[in-house]
Amino acid sequence: FPMEVELDVLESPPHWVVSRAVGGTLRQMDGRYDLKADAARGGVMLTYTGLIEPAFDLPPLVGTAALRHMAEEQFRAMVAEIERRAGRR
Repeated sequence: FPMEVELDVLESPPHWVVSRAVGGTLRQMDGRYDLKADAARGGVMLTYTGLIEPAFDLPPLVGTAALRHMAEEQFRAMVAEIERRAGRR
């Protein structure tokens, strides 16, 4: 199923970002990104918590796994883009 989402985003650099769906094909989508310096690794720890509820029915178990996989793929792409941009500095 194709999904579209329009988000209302509030940022509090450099600590957190929260988002909430305000349009699109999802019934509900709320998320929070927390960023914390990781001195031991010399980087940043990114933690995400969220709730995604589609506006359409999903098959039990398989639908949940598909949403989880989609979210993991999006995070991998986001991290790859962050690392790519950081490499340009």
